[in-house]
Amino acid sequence: MTWKAALRPDQEVPNLDSTTGGGEEREASLSLASRELRDGGVEIVVVGDIDIATGPELERYIISNDRGGGVTLDLSQVAFIDSWGLRVLVAAHTRAERNGQRLILCDIQPIVRRVLEISGLAGFLNIIESN
Repeated sequence: MTWKAALRPDQEVPNLDSTTGGGEEREASLSLASRELRDGGVEIVVVGDIDIATGPELERYIISNDRGGGVTLDLSQVAFIDSWGLRVLVAAHTRAERNGQRLILCDIQPIVRRVLEISGLAGFLNIIESN
């Protein structure tokens, strides 16, 4: 079945883009900054969406900034996460646990928290509120 078959003759075929779930273009943008913590860990501030376009960049950044003291991800400025982003968080968590460290997620936006809850990962990942 094509879209046209499901539409009235006076309707246009929707312009669906499979990467955004609609006709709107989303710019893949992610800003990352890190700072060392007193306990030897590192805090990474994530700004933007964590999705298939930006997930690999976040994953590389976490790996390259891990100093062996654990990683805290400040997600206060993340408004969207998809399954690729969840995969990045699970992989980072698993890698940290395997090395005797912790990956901590802090200041999670409500919509991102809801995705973590629905996926069952809220009970698996280390989540704290620092405000």
